[in-house]
Amino acid sequence: MRRRLVDYAVHLATAASALAILGAASHILLSALVEGLPVLLQGASFLLNPPGPPGGEVGGVGPSLAGTLVTVAIATIASAALGIPAGVMLSEARGSLLARVAERAVELIAESPSIVVGLVVFTLLVVPMRTPSALAAAVSLSVVALPYVAAQVRESLAAIPLVYREAAFSLGLQKWKTVFLLLIPMNARGVATAILLGSMRALGETAPVLFTAGAAFQAFYGIDKPSSTLSLLIFFFAGTPYENWRRLAWGAVLLLVLLSMLLASLTRRLAGRVRM
Repeated sequence: MRRRLVDYAVHLATAASALAILGAASHILLSALVEGLPVLLQGASFLLNPPGPPGGEVGGVGPSLAGTLVTVAIATIASAALGIPAGVMLSEARGSLLARVAERAVELIAESPSIVVGLVVFTLLVVPMRTPSALAAAVSLSVVALPYVAAQVRESLAAIPLVYREAAFSLGLQKWKTVFLLLIPMNARGVATAILLGSMRALGETAPVLFTAGAAFQAFYGIDKPSSTLSLLIFFFAGTPYENWRRLAWGAVLLLVLLSMLLASLTRRLAGRVRM
């Protein structure tokens, strides 16, 4: 009887937790739809125009959207260029001194608050350049995304059975050829999933770009000039006393949610077992 009661209590607690998570997610999505959909339905003007003046027309998120796409694209390329080799080393050189050092470094970055990453990049890049920029924002986002890319690549390579490595070695292939000519192509879906996970992590980050991007909401001036992102626009506009800017912030929230859902959908399609 006691065991049955404990089992029932555990099931009840699990169901309650699942319902709480589902309710919170539904509340976020419904709030974004109710508040942001009328703004998003402005169409091309919302996606291309800059924000309107305080207390005036709503305007759009064009410069912030351009800044988001540019910074996330650069951050994705940079995190993939560093994260894929790091993940390969963590998987294929386990136990070596370099792999242990790299693993500790990846863990340190993953455990550090993202705002600390922003401050470090501000000191090392923004101060010497004497201006915030889309490039500095992309660097900070790439550092934040790096551990996710490396960890996913490591786990996806570890899922490949050892027999494929043994077969390649028996044919005389060197280890680096085995990894990059056999295992990586075999695990292309896992690598693509890792890259998308890094993009998702970079897309919604606000803290690192607070110190590195600037607040150029009226135009996109280039990768070496002050820029903005959708998350920055939401951060600055949501708390203003101007109704049009708050409405614009809700539109940016819905757009950011839709972009995140798109990346999440692509990730789910790619994720899965390695094809043999």
